[in-house]
Amino acid sequence: MEWRADLETRYSTNPFRYSDEALSDFDDDRGAGERFDGLDSEGDLVTTLGVKGEVGFALDSKRDLTLALGVEHSLFLQNSIADYTELGAGLEFEATRVDTFSLGAEFVPSRFKKNYRTPGGGPFDAAEYDQIELGVEYERELGKRWSAGVGYERQDRSFPSDFDARDREGDTFYAFVENDPKGPWEWGVEVAFGTFDTGTELKGTVEVDRSNEQIGVSPWVRRKFDDWRVELAVDYRQREYTTNVAADDRRFDRVDDKYRLKIEAERKLGVKGLRLLLHAGLNLNDAGVEDPCVTSDEVGYEEYVVGIGLQYRF
Repeated sequence: MEWRADLETRYSTNPFRYSDEALSDFDDDRGAGERFDGLDSEGDLVTTLGVKGEVGFALDSKRDLTLALGVEHSLFLQNSIADYTELGAGLEFEATRVDTFSLGAEFVPSRFKKNYRTPGGGPFDAAEYDQIELGVEYERELGKRWSAGVGYERQDRSFPSDFDARDREGDTFYAFVENDPKGPWEWGVEVAFGTFDTGTELKGTVEVDRSNEQIGVSPWVRRKFDDWRVELAVDYRQREYTTNVAADDRRFDRVDDKYRLKIEAERKLGVKGLRLLLHAGLNLNDAGVEDPCVTSDEVGYEEYVVGIGLQYRF
């Protein structure tokens, strides 16, 4: 059996991904029942401790089975309302020397999302959700240097009754290809399509439906050095809201371009099984709203992240 422990600290400039316009009122809207009630800072230092265990079984000379269980807990230094735990489980079955099937499940209980206004124009209140994600994947090796695969993920997110219009059910299908050529370079790319259905609510006389469709492409490249391994990954998602209610000026004919840029570096340290982890990233949502009176500053966001961590395998 193999165990892995991870300790990471990261700083995020906008962990709750509020728009620029909303954050401009942060200091003025922190009273009871206001948008930022319970939050002490726009950015935060987040520390995550995770433990994962894996056990493998050799079924015969060509087939292996691996089971994994893991737990992570994240602590927010200034906004403790956002502390959360994530549980995960996985199963990997090597059906042949070149064919691998994987199953995965993740559960996040009672995670703070944001403060949302309660129904009927009432005060803002903390919105926490439970989320379950299930996934299945098939990967096949194509010779010595190539592999490709397909997968499916199901996501169910549920809020308390006051915010059940934000409940979300999503189905995502994806395909990927990876190349590990002889030498220090590796690369891969994934394409995905997903549909996400939400509840609906009335705001005044306008029916609000946040359902959307997403397409995405995620290329990455990895470079091995003597002591370091560095990876650059880009994730692009185009999200199109599907509401046909023209009076919903924040979602009707709206198409968002979401970008995520991430750089990670890993280095082996002097102690066996111990690694140093560094990373930096940018998350950007450029919201394309049809109504000229609603700007991207009102509904888009920017987030910058830097972090450092240690990983120990034993």
